[in-house]
Amino acid sequence: MASDGFRKTCDQMLHGARAGRFIARPAQAAFKAPAGMPISRHCRRTVGAPPLIPTRVKLRMSFANNPAVNSVFWPGLKLTRALRLPATTALMAIVPVAPLTWLTTQALLASHRDLESTRVEYAGSPLIGPTLDVVSQTQKHRGLVNLWPAGDTHAAGALAPNRAALNAATAALQSTVLRHPEFELGATWQPIREVLDRLADGQVPADAGQSFRLHSEQVEALRRFLSCSAEASGLLLDPEAAPFHLMHLAVEPLVVWTEAVGQLRGRGAA
Repeated sequence: MASDGFRKTCDQMLHGARAGRFIARPAQAAFKAPAGMPISRHCRRTVGAPPLIPTRVKLRMSFANNPAVNSVFWPGLKLTRALRLPATTALMAIVPVAPLTWLTTQALLASHRDLESTRVEYAGSPLIGPTLDVVSQTQKHRGLVNLWPAGDTHAAGALAPNRAALNAATAALQSTVLRHPEFELGATWQPIREVLDRLADGQVPADAGQSFRLHSEQVEALRRFLSCSAEASGLLLDPEAAPFHLMHLAVEPLVVWTEAVGQLRGRGAA
């Protein structure tokens, strides 16, 4: 009778172990088989394995006692339980590596964009100096032309060197524009260049008012050309505050200030 009861208990233990309700551990002294009972045939799946005793455990492995925390981490725990050890190890390696890879890629892309923006700005910076030089020579030519009819001998002697300097500055700006066709400034520059070439050749209106107005119009056209070149090269679109304000000072207000002083001097001389 005892042997039948022990055999039934062992069968229940094996069935429970297969169903996941029990775990196996070595038998304690409180649970012994009757003497002479072939244990390996009923309670051992292989000869030499320890006998099983019923021990009920919970399958749910809580990360903490807080239900909110369990609800967050339970899907991950369930997934790792369903996977084999190599797949679980690979998943644990991918989880931290994936966001780090994404962040590194974003940082590299941002650095590449900044590098390309700097290259474009560097290519557009040579347009600023020649343009300001042409503006300065045009303003000087306007003042000398206004002084020359009044019989100023100094103005008459300085007019020829000034026209040579205006020709040289115009040629330098022309070559710079041709070296950077990506900015598409040719259509804006050509009409200005034609008028400046005529002024440098001495084709100046005889009327002082018309001459003054023609020179002033070219200075204003050069100011707009300077703004267009700075925008095309990104010099006025720099996200950094320090270089933006520096380029804004050289592009936007500088020509306006010098033109205001030049017009005041020219009107006083006239």
